[in-house]
Amino acid sequence: MVDGSLYAPLQANPPPDENVTPMANAGVLSIFTFWWLNPLMIKGKSQVLDDKDIPKLRKEDTSEECYSSFMETLEKRRAKSVSGGHGDSDPPVLSTLFVWQRKELVITGIFALIKVLALASGPLILRAFIQLVQGNESFENEGYF
Repeated sequence: MVDGSLYAPLQANPPPDENVTPMANAGVLSIFTFWWLNPLMIKGKSQVLDDKDIPKLRKEDTSEECYSSFMETLEKRRAKSVSGGHGDSDPPVLSTLFVWQRKELVITGIFALIKVLALASGPLILRAFIQLVQGNESFENEGYF
């Protein structure tokens, strides 16, 4: 606390190896299965978690790094806009966000497509199974492969 108030200043430069999230070094399978969360879950089962028990973000995910990366992308787009003969016009922030996060947006879109396909295929597979059980065959030897 500072001056008896409830304000606590943020540390400008935290120590580099201070309780960084295990996700920073996790593999693809570990990330998809949330296996990297196991140590935290085990600790949470045995005791009440404190703030110090919660892992910190990896450096790439901190607000400072995200801000500097975004500003770098914005400056590149500004320089490209000025050199392209568009004058002093700033590039739109929304399109800069899309350019800056395009990889993550594409990955998210692929997962959304997989989800939609999985949700849509369930009733179709169920319908085909019901027709098979009722004896309505679409082709010879259906259900034996």
